[in-house]
Amino acid sequence: MQLEKERMNVLKEQDVTRKEKLLRLQRDFRITMFQAREAELEDKIRDLEEDRDDLFAEWEEASRQHEQQIADYVAKLGVKVEEISAYEKEKAELQDTLAKLREKHARLEGHGEKNVRELERVALQRDGLITARDELQRHNDELTRSKADLGRQLGNGKIWRTRTRQNSKLNDRSE
Repeated sequence: MQLEKERMNVLKEQDVTRKEKLLRLQRDFRITMFQAREAELEDKIRDLEEDRDDLFAEWEEASRQHEQQIADYVAKLGVKVEEISAYEKEKAELQDTLAKLREKHARLEGHGEKNVRELERVALQRDGLITARDELQRHNDELTRSKADLGRQLGNGKIWRTRTRQNSKLNDRSE
């Protein structure tokens, strides 16, 4: 019985050892699984870090490109602002010129109306002078005709007188 007790003790110890071994194996399995999972996660972390670095490099490049585009747009905007400023200055000058031209146009219209009235007045005076000239011409023509008539009458009177004288002289001689 003692032998049996000892066998039982040995079996118990073997059972305990086997349980301990099983627990160690389970523990080692869990450690191995943990280490495998850890290695897997470290690989994933490394991949993610590489992806992050690639994305960061892409972001930096895109950021540089955007900064360059912004600088280009700012330069173009500066040029456009200068152009707009020049156009506004030119517009102001043109508006001043337009205002002066409108003022001059109004003055010229006033002078034009005055000149039209003056022209109408001069035309009426000219018509009156033409009428007066025509009347004087007619009067002159009448006077010229009267002079010619008088000249003829005088001429006839001289001839008559001369004949009368000649006739008187002849009569005197014949007597």
